[in-house]
Amino acid sequence: MNSYLYLDHAGKTLKRICRRILCRKAVAFSSCIKSKLDYIGMGSLFYEDFKEFYPSGCIEGMTSIECMVDTEGVFDEMKYKRFMLNRPYEEIRIIPEMVCDAIKQLNFDKPFFTWLDYDCGITRETIEDTAEVIRRASAPGMIVSSTGDRTASHYLNEERELDMELIHSLFDDMLDEESGKLLEDVTRFEFTERIRDAAAFYYQRVVAEKNEKEHRNYRLFKAERIEHRQPLRFVTDIWVLVDADRTDMESLKENVLTSEYAERPCIDMVVLTEREKQIIGSRLEDDPEVLAQELALDVDSVRKYILFWEDFTGQKK
Repeated sequence: MNSYLYLDHAGKTLKRICRRILCRKAVAFSSCIKSKLDYIGMGSLFYEDFKEFYPSGCIEGMTSIECMVDTEGVFDEMKYKRFMLNRPYEEIRIIPEMVCDAIKQLNFDKPFFTWLDYDCGITRETIEDTAEVIRRASAPGMIVSSTGDRTASHYLNEERELDMELIHSLFDDMLDEESGKLLEDVTRFEFTERIRDAAAFYYQRVVAEKNEKEHRNYRLFKAERIEHRQPLRFVTDIWVLVDADRTDMESLKENVLTSEYAERPCIDMVVLTEREKQIIGSRLEDDPEVLAQELALDVDSVRKYILFWEDFTGQKK
């Protein structure tokens, strides 16, 4: 079932913080390469990502991916009309296909920012979507992938343990000698993180093959990782793909690859009442430990609320 049918995306505080962190990265990347970006997203019916990114001034073209074909291949015209109606900007182009098919319709020949924002956990399919963007890109880009931390049920056997025979059949060709060790003695609870690590090796191999084929010097960097719950834990990885021979690498490292939130990559925090927010908002310069003690809150949540104050309230510190 599509998440827009039962979740109000506009009201998700932690997701809003995630969007604003991504927006700042996009602005920094756009400034670094001295070009506006084509945005390719999965903004669903609410288009909250488009509403966040477009006003920043770094976005030019806009494309929204939303599958509107059922399992029997029948196009859902009513769904398409509803999505067209709710577009915040008429310039948004909608591709009513599955992500893997939509990517094959895009050229990635202009500087781009694509957010592959899935409702599901990480799978071979979600990994291949990112790999295909890398293969197809002929321009610099930011590739963002958000996936859940729950192991997909079809990777489990009847005892709810990992089906290692199936997993090896699906992932072994993606692995090399070094990354192959990541699937040794892996448990169900370690699986998604191990697969993310294996995917990182795989993406670098895809880049190496791309360079050999195209005689270029593409480099792929991890710019940031953001973790949050909605309510399940989701991980957002931000990758940057550039040709090192055609990019100001010092500017990229200084302005894009540095992490503003390196010490707090997980933006989870307790939900505050309006009164608690007002108290913290009026005392942003106070010692967080003192505030936490007075409000009977955990100090880490208070520190995060202060850090992300502007992001979830729209107010300046």
